[in-house]
Amino acid sequence: MKFTIDNITNLEDLVDELGMGINRLSLVDNFAGFESKGLKIDAGSTARIKNNLDFIPERYIIIKQMGNGLVTIPSPNEDKTNVWDKDALFLKNNGTETVTITVVFMR
Repeated sequence: MKFTIDNITNLEDLVDELGMGINRLSLVDNFAGFESKGLKIDAGSTARIKNNLDFIPERYIIIKQMGNGLVTIPSPNEDKTNVWDKDALFLKNNGTETVTITVVFMR
């Protein structure tokens, strides 16, 4: 999010403008991370998500979910093809129904 402070001439106005700007920040604006919207994961399936970061995130938050499922980081499989790395992230739906989620991945 961007806002301008070019025309501010005193400290009180600067504090007011910065306060309004901070109050308008989203979750993604506050963290080094990215948001994946509308990710559909079938029951019992694992989804591969492109890692849009230049680091491997350590956390994720599901901020919206439609459907009755339990979405988690999958246990590593034998050939380690579902382990988070700089290219891809994986989430598994352990539930019995398809879910559609919006998830934020972050440092």
